[in-house]
Amino acid sequence: MDKNSISEDPLFASITENFEDFHLMTTARNGRFNILTHQFDSTDSLLSPSIDAGDPTSSFDVEPKNNGGRINQGADGNTAEASQTPKSHGSDDKHK
Repeated sequence: MDKNSISEDPLFASITENFEDFHLMTTARNGRFNILTHQFDSTDSLLSPSIDAGDPTSSFDVEPKNNGGRINQGADGNTAEASQTPKSHGSDDKHK
């Protein structure tokens, strides 16, 4: 496994038989994109280990503010729907 991979649960928002939301969980207030409302209005009690864990050489300039200065792992990394970094997790507002 390379240094940009994880072997733990990525903590997706929801993976059930009837509903799938692969956005990463985040404890940032209103930091997760809600696929039902199409807004950032979800706050989770758990923080995904995939937040700010992508390739450090990859761009993250499309991610919303409070992105921690590094791309998230997963399909939503470097997109406008990327989950936000909680203030206590990394440096704030390092949006390029």
